[in-house]
Amino acid sequence: MIHYDPRTIAYITELIHFPMQHDPAALRRLYNRLGEHAGDWYLNFNVDPAQGGAQLVTAKPLGAPTASPMGPMQQQQVSAVTLMPDRIQVQEEMTDLSLDGYLDRLSVVAEAACDELRIPQVNAQQCTVRSLVSPRSVADSRQFLAGRMLGADGEPLEGIGRPVGMVGIRFMFPQSDDDPSVFNVRVESYNADPRSLFLEVAAVFPGNVEPQDLGELTNNVQRTYDFLATNLCDFVARFDERIE
Repeated sequence: MIHYDPRTIAYITELIHFPMQHDPAALRRLYNRLGEHAGDWYLNFNVDPAQGGAQLVTAKPLGAPTASPMGPMQQQQVSAVTLMPDRIQVQEEMTDLSLDGYLDRLSVVAEAACDELRIPQVNAQQCTVRSLVSPRSVADSRQFLAGRMLGADGEPLEGIGRPVGMVGIRFMFPQSDDDPSVFNVRVESYNADPRSLFLEVAAVFPGNVEPQDLGELTNNVQRTYDFLATNLCDFVARFDERIE
């Protein structure tokens, strides 16, 4: 079977907790603490007192704007921690941070945030991993999805009466008796590069995690990544075998 080496373009984790009003001074302490750990992670600090939150962020443009059906689109490299009254979001998009690097960063951010903001526990976690793979049998990912995965290439699509700009499919895998997690999956063509296939796994892990057990949070990200890199990539590869 064909083996893909997914090119991961985003890791996003949301740590959901009971709503609370964050003290601006505590948010500043958190920013300073993370800056002492690694000053180049988050260069900018923006507080929103009205919403009781803040954002620690480093962002810069990534290359030249690319065309899309909606017009020119500018991608950005973003490293950010967004602190909201009911959740902490740790985001890496279009950066060169590895999975291990992201897991280390998430661990540091989660421990520091729970400590400085006095968050007693994380009540649920959502992990999102987005990657690109390149089908080998078809040069255009829209043709791959429509023709090989959906069996709707050619005349069936022409019957719609408009040219196709994007093709995608979605799956939801619900919780089971022995696994309370829920996995949502997207497989789509990728406007920024028609040769690439966009894969996304967004997994929800319910259940309380105490501050002394924060290692479970990185384990959940690893589970999400493994589902994409193994389960989902193997599924897609079945449609990518060359027909002689």
